[in-house]
Amino acid sequence: WGGVPESTVTGHDVKLPAYLATMVNCGMVHQHDFDDTHDTAVCHPTSASLNAALSTAESLGVKLTLHPDDPPRSLFGLPRIASTEADYAALFNAVPSEANGMCFCTGSLGVRPDNDLVAIANRFAERIHFVHLRATKRDQDQPLSFIEADHLDGDVDMVTVFEALIREDRKRMKDKKIPFRPDHGHRMLDDISKTITPGYAGIGRLKGLAELRGVMRAVEKLS
Repeated sequence: WGGVPESTVTGHDVKLPAYLATMVNCGMVHQHDFDDTHDTAVCHPTSASLNAALSTAESLGVKLTLHPDDPPRSLFGLPRIASTEADYAALFNAVPSEANGMCFCTGSLGVRPDNDLVAIANRFAERIHFVHLRATKRDQDQPLSFIEADHLDGDVDMVTVFEALIREDRKRMKDKKIPFRPDHGHRMLDDISKTITPGYAGIGRLKGLAELRGVMRAVEKLS
């Protein structure tokens, strides 16, 4: 094939120039129907877009992250593609490029009671390239609906999740560390009178950051 070995060919221990890897991978994914489909029609948008993005990212040393579906349920009759452990497993098996990763959002993943976040963190540890630390609480009457909760008071046991994430982070080189970000803080104090994008109040997020840093330091010391 010639050229600089930049991007992985799916299913093979070989790298090609990014544009050639894109062509080969898109063809294979479409041929085997490993990309996204839904019940009422068959469409394959990701076979072209994801492979092109991943080939380019891999050639540049960039990691891509897929945020979980938010909310993690069907909308307007359309299915979702990244709501469960099985969804991510299918994605990583279909496109095993080292650039293909996940944004580990504790809030979105935690909405579903069938998601074991510690198990997901352990299984896909090397694929986690960004973490959203967010807490949600399920609606008792509609389990896949939810409200934003205080960062340590949601349905997810944030302490055990931290233990799994910190265990993985300790294994990584300095330039490969996992970025952690508190997400979706409540409006409070002076932010109540301000015009703010819902979920991104500065004081509420700082409160969450302080709580989460306390948990992180405790886990680091005790584990």
